[in-house]
Amino acid sequence: MANEITVVTSMRAAKGDYNFARNVGEIQDDWTTAISSEGVMKVTSAGTAEAVPLGDVSSTQLGWAWFRNLSASDTVEIGVLAATTFHPLIKLAGGQLALVKLPGEK
Repeated sequence: MANEITVVTSMRAAKGDYNFARNVGEIQDDWTTAISSEGVMKVTSAGTAEAVPLGDVSSTQLGWAWFRNLSASDTVEIGVLAATTFHPLIKLAGGQLALVKLPGEK
C-alpha cells in the first residue's frame, strides 16, 4: 500500500490590522512499517533531559511525531542529547503542539 498517512496543515494569525492565513495543503506519506507508539510523559524537573519512550518503535523506524505540552504554564523543550549537551529543536509553551517528521522512515 501507499499513502497511508495524510497530513493537512494551516496557520492563521491576526493582530490589529494584520491578518495572515496559509493553507499549506495536504501531503501524503507511506507507512512502511505498521508500528506506532503513544502516551503521556510527565516531566518532573526543569533542566533535566529525559528520553521520550518509544515503546516498540526503534530509532530506525521513526516517522511522524506529534507533541503537545499539556501544562498550562510550563515550557517544554524537545531535542537531542549529544554526549552531555542538550540541543533543543522544538520549544512548546503551555498548551502548544508540534507535528514533525523525524528521521528514520522514508
